[in-house]
Amino acid sequence: MWMNPSRSRHGFTPPATEGVGALGPNRSSDTRMRARSERGAGSVGCVVVLLAALVLGYLSFKVVPVYIDSMNFDEDVAREASHAGANFWADEKIKQDVLQMGNFRNFRLTEEDITVSRSGAGGGELRINVQYSIAVVFPGYVHTLHFRSRAGSIVGSF
Repeated sequence: MWMNPSRSRHGFTPPATEGVGALGPNRSSDTRMRARSERGAGSVGCVVVLLAALVLGYLSFKVVPVYIDSMNFDEDVAREASHAGANFWADEKIKQDVLQMGNFRNFRLTEEDITVSRSGAGGGELRINVQYSIAVVFPGYVHTLHFRSRAGSIVGSF
């Protein structure tokens, strides 16, 4: 059986597509895409998103470890308060231990940053408050983050 090459097997002739696209005559979607890519509109958006992702990644790389160290220091201060309350440690020993913990984490603490207070007669409650700042260095800019660690314990053992 002989078939006309312009006809399909079922006798349907596809519409002429030469010069006519979905956007009208002589304006096919291929030429629109080609025009957009020649302008560079697609790559500019990609570069902006990539640049924003790099900046956020760099900021996270610099700031997140500081916050993690601060949270770990909070846990250390709470543990120190618990031990100090159970063992009746003197205020000066508590301050020295907290200073050592801060120096271990490269926090620049002084004794003025640490307050130890007690309340109640014959036991009561022990409170440790530490206020400190950590400088985060960025290219051309230094940002100081301020933190406060608080912990308390009941003095004595049960």
